[in-house]
Formats: sequence, structure tokens, C-alpha cells
Amino acid sequence: MESRSRLDRDAIVAQLATHVLATGLGQASLRPLAKAIGTSDRMLLYYFPDKSALLRAVLGQVAGALTSVLDAHVPAAPARAPTVLLAELEVLLEDGLLRPYLKLWAEIMVAAERGEEPFASLAEEIGAGFHRWVANRLDVADHAARDALASLLLVTIDGAVLLGPVAQGRHGRSALAALRGLLETKGHG
Repeated sequence: MESRSRLDRDAIVAQLATHVLATGLGQASLRPLAKAIGTSDRMLLYYFPDKSALLRAVLGQVAGALTSVLDAHVPAAPARAPTVLLAELEVLLEDGLLRPYLKLWAEIMVAAERGEEPFASLAEEIGAGFHRWVANRLDVADHAARDALASLLLVTIDGAVLLGPVAQGRHGRSALAALRGLLETKGHG
């Protein structure tokens, strides 16, 4: 049986994951996080050695939630052609299901670019996990080609999300359509 302390810690992580997903990283310091869930920053430090450990747990929970959403809509089997996977992911982008996760991911990447921890190491870990997720769904026999295509899909999708607010999303949609066309031309359809 799990201890009460572990259950409390898990509940805190779940509540903060929901909060951070909804509000972003702008209020991700200890006091605002504690206030958001009705506790004190001292109580957060009771469960976590420092802010970095807290954010690692919270953002790990968010990444796990995104993986669950993706798995539910795009199962690992059967492996599919890159254009098919791209189309499946475009549907998720269009219906807005991924938007909160990807907006948070963009914030993490910006903080990582500035060298802020834990975001720099988290971006590496989370990015590698999603690269594996995409690569494992691609029906491409050559491992190097599969890895390169997974990178191309990730970069294009991330770019489309980042440029979503620009020109009512036309640039992102245009990039996704161009990628689809290139993949079809190269026989990855």
C-alpha cells in the first residue's frame, strides 16, 4: 500500500500538471504554483527537494499525458507511411487537441534555448521521446531514413504550431501541405 505522502505528492503533480498545461510557464515559480493548488511553497518543498525537481515531475506528467492522447488516436501498430502519419497528426492539430501541449512545448523550447534548467535537459529528454514515438510509427525499413523522416515530421509540426498565430496559420498549413507533397514525390506516400 502506498504511503499517504506518495499519494499527496502524486496528487500535487497531477494538479500542477493541469494548471501548467492551462496557464503555461509564466507563473511557474514556487509561490504562484503553490497558490494555484491552494497550498504553500513550503509544502511544495516538503515533497520536492527544489523547484527544478518539482518542474521535472510536473512536465514529465504533462509529457506522459500527451503521449497517452497521441497513443489513443495514433496507435503504434500498424506502422504507416509517412504521409499517413502526417495526415493523422494534422487531424489532431486541426481539432485543437494537441494545441495546449504544443504551446507548452514551445515555451519549454524557448527556455531551453536560453539554457535555463530544468528546461534545457527536459527539452532534450522530451524531444527524444517524441522522436522515438514518431519513428516507431513509420513504416520505413531503413533506420537512418526513418529517423530522418521522424525529425522532419517533428520539425514541420513544431514549426506549424509556432507559426500558428501568424497569418491565421496559413504558413503552417502551407508547410504541412508542402511536406506531404514532397513525401509523395519521394515515394513515402
